[in-house]
Amino acid sequence: MPRELIFPDDVTGEEVKQRQAMLFSTSESDAIAAAMTFLDKPVNSRIVVSAVYGDSPSDGLLLPKDEIVRIDGKEVTQPDQVATTIRSAPIGTTFEITVLRDGVELDGGLQDNVEQKVTVTSAPNPEDPTVPYIGIGVGTLYAADFPIDFTLTDVGGPSAGLMFATGIVDKLTPDSLTDGRHIAGTGTIDPDGTVGPIGGIRQKLAGARNTGAELFLMPKAHCTEAAGHIPDGLTVVPVETLTEGIEAIKAFTSGQPVVSCPTPVT
Repeated sequence: MPRELIFPDDVTGEEVKQRQAMLFSTSESDAIAAAMTFLDKPVNSRIVVSAVYGDSPSDGLLLPKDEIVRIDGKEVTQPDQVATTIRSAPIGTTFEITVLRDGVELDGGLQDNVEQKVTVTSAPNPEDPTVPYIGIGVGTLYAADFPIDFTLTDVGGPSAGLMFATGIVDKLTPDSLTDGRHIAGTGTIDPDGTVGPIGGIRQKLAGARNTGAELFLMPKAHCTEAAGHIPDGLTVVPVETLTEGIEAIKAFTSGQPVVSCPTPVT
């Protein structure tokens, strides 16, 4: 396929990489929230810089995962408050943004949660020069009361959210959720446990079976797209929530029937 059908000419490879990394980080955070909610455990949240765009006013000043505390002395309590503040002032306005930053070198060592004050001057938004912007994404970062580390590397995008959340639940419950079976899946995850669609479902089904998967969880929205492309030996269960996914795995490993996609009408 021509490259421009997938990546427009005005989008660089580095921008695509940054975007995918941001979505991947968000999926980790949302998976923690979904898993903690499922397990009825506390969820902590912070408003953070989710991405810093290259050649923007914030490039080199703000960092991904900086917790945004105040703008011009006013406490930030909602992610959209940042954009509203920036856009309500003329282009060229300088803002003092107070953040809490990890990994700051102090007293001969690295310290976390250090307050930093950063001044950023707004510029015209490249997509609409009449709108002021500072070139960051802002979102909510969720965390548990204990550290959760994701060791998957060289992967981008949000599609691992469902399986991240499932893995966390498996780690934090006494019994083995998979019972030694090879289980795979895909789907975005919202903090409340809602599962959303992804791209390339047919390729993911084939890839999962080729590596030995027996059960595959996928967003229910892909039933039509997956019809006729499910490999032999792979049981595919459509789900709309994390709870449905957990229940499907338990049913499968105990030999009980699992839900399948509705038969397409011809």
